This record gives sequence, structure tokens and C-alpha cells, in this order.
Amino acid sequence: MTPDSYFKDSRITNSTAFFNRVGKMVNEGVDIIDIGAISTRPGAKFIPQEAEIKRLKQFIPDLKSNYPQILFSIDTVYGETAKFCLDHGFDIVNDVSAWSVDTTLIDVVSQWNCPYILMHAQGNPETMQNNPRYDNVTLDILRFFKRKLAALKSKGVQQVIIDPGFGFGKSIDDNFMILNKLSILEILECPILIGLSRKSMITNYLEITTESALSATSALHMVSLQNGANILRVHDVKEAVQVRSLYEKLANDA
Repeated sequence: MTPDSYFKDSRITNSTAFFNRVGKMVNEGVDIIDIGAISTRPGAKFIPQEAEIKRLKQFIPDLKSNYPQILFSIDTVYGETAKFCLDHGFDIVNDVSAWSVDTTLIDVVSQWNCPYILMHAQGNPETMQNNPRYDNVTLDILRFFKRKLAALKSKGVQQVIIDPGFGFGKSIDDNFMILNKLSILEILECPILIGLSRKSMITNYLEITTESALSATSALHMVSLQNGANILRVHDVKEAVQVRSLYEKLANDA
């Protein structure tokens, strides 16, 4: 629900388009719908939580009652926004900042005892792609998750999903290294979420547009599942469901 998301076809600016998109995703087999009102594309600035909540109020109050079978996730860095959405039936909090922007976010998650998506990023969206560097990207991410998971446990947060944060402070080579070594994260015994749909690791490497990146995205979704991913965060539900079905067929026949 932002005017400047990096994939223009994912931008929603009115209630008709919003509910049409939700209905389409449900019909195509979505399990979780993740909604965000702050763009986290490279170069973006976080808007104040008051403006974020104002955007959300247009759409979400009746969402859960219309689609009780769907899990809804709020993509936010603010505690008050998370509380607002949880109060309206949302199930999951998805935080790209690892609570570095607003520490009250974790208090809200703990109080609600809801699943929390913990994502790794180097820097913030405004600066994260300015020459990111790592000694060893996979080991650095693993150490980050171990430290953050210990802090979450001390706060009483038990249901944690980890996201290595493709494109959040990573070079193209970093992203592909993470994908190749993804199974290392299984040692943390948390569900692994992958969000690489139509991202610059694909478009810049192949020198294609975001709009033409669906087939390449699907290819990497298969690799992600084979390397240990449990959840795919996607723009294109139908195609991702097909990939998952093929993966399950291969896994069951192995």
C-alpha cells in the first residue's frame, strides 16, 4: 500500500484494487498475505507511523472477517502499527529492522504471543545498498540471528521466522552466496522465509526489467525450497504455488 514500491504492479492505492488483489491471491492459493504501508525498497525513507496507520485504516478493519481462513502479516517497523493490526485480526508481525527502529515493537509481539519475522539487514533502506561489505556473509548472518534469537527468547518471544534479507544491504554475489548456503540456517531450528521475488539480484544480474523477471524468480524459488526455505514471500501467487507443487512432487518421489 505504497506509491513507490519497487515493483509497480504491487502498488495499491484504492480499496477496489486492494480487495481485488486480496481476492485474486486467495483464489490462487495463498497461505499468508503480507501487507505493508511503508516502502522498504533501496533508497526509501521510513515514513512516520502516524502516516503508515492512516494508510492502513483505509483497508484493513474488516479484512480478517472477510477472509478468516487466511493468515495476515503486517510489514512494519513500529510497535503502534503492529498493535493496530493485531487488534484487527492480523496474525504475524514482519519487521525488516530487527526492532532497531522502535524497540516497543518486541513488547507488542511478546504481549500478543504472535509469530515474528526477524530479518537480517545491513543498514537501513535509505543507505543499505551503498557498498555493503562482509567478512563472510553467511557466517555474519548466522551470528546475527543467534544474537537476536537469544534477545527475543529473553523477551518471551517464542515463535520466530527468520529471513536472510535478500537485497537488504547485500551485493549480487552476497545474495547468491546466501541462497547457495541457505541450509546453514537450518541449524537455528526456525522456519526460513525467502523474499527474492523480482529483486535486483535477478534483474541486475540478468540485465532485465522487474516486469520481465517472473520466470527467473520462479527458478530461484525452486532452488530456495530445495535449499531449505519453508515460506516464499512472492508477488505472483499462482506461479509460486505451481513451483511448490512441483517441488513437493520431486521431494516425495526422491
